[in-house]
Amino acid sequence: MQNSFDGIGDNDLRFVYVPPGDNTVAISSLITDLNNKSHALDDTYIKKVKRIQETIYNHQEDDLKLKKMLDSAINDQRKQDELYFKKYQDQQTADISKMLNDTIIANAVQTYLDKNPKNISSIKSMYNQNLALTKIDSSENYLININNSCLSMDPASKVFSLKTCNTNSQNQRFTIHSIHDDVTFHQMYNEFPTLDKISQFPYNIVRSTVANYCLTDTKQGVSLSPCKSLEGQKWVGLRNTNNTCLNKN
Repeated sequence: MQNSFDGIGDNDLRFVYVPPGDNTVAISSLITDLNNKSHALDDTYIKKVKRIQETIYNHQEDDLKLKKMLDSAINDQRKQDELYFKKYQDQQTADISKMLNDTIIANAVQTYLDKNPKNISSIKSMYNQNLALTKIDSSENYLININNSCLSMDPASKVFSLKTCNTNSQNQRFTIHSIHDDVTFHQMYNEFPTLDKISQFPYNIVRSTVANYCLTDTKQGVSLSPCKSLEGQKWVGLRNTNNTCLNKN
């Protein structure tokens, strides 16, 4: 017996020629069974393909959801970072502003003291030497206190020394002169300042009342020397410093 199968598509009918005889029913039944199994296999294949497609599609949706969640998290973090950075910048700006204001106020106070050298309780040189002063009542004169004694200038010999503090001694009296512009500089030195010297304004000169000698920080100690525009002769005035090294007679 010769059988032939012709297939055109998934749903095409399959034709088999069966010659007449005793086995016709059995063969027909076999062919029908084979056709049913073929259709079942086709259905199974189609279902599996569909399931795979649905799975892939669902995963694509999951990927999109995850990407949206990630993008949202990144945007939230970026906003938080921007807020933190802005807050940090604002704090830095406030700190810098406060520091500048404090510096400006401090400079203004010091400038006022240097321009108005009255009732100063101590002085500090450009080399950071600190000396206590004692204001002599009803005058603009000061005693310079050093090691429980006072600095004294002999106008005749031009020699300075330390003496027992005496507010009545003219040799122990010093005046404080503010140097804060061209005029006060010229009044002190009879010359005009250079730009470099102007940049150091304001400062004070501490001069003896009996000779044109000024208090000088030599870095090794203090002395009295002819008044010149020297670094060691530039002092700043301080107030409210306790004076603990004065013995008066």
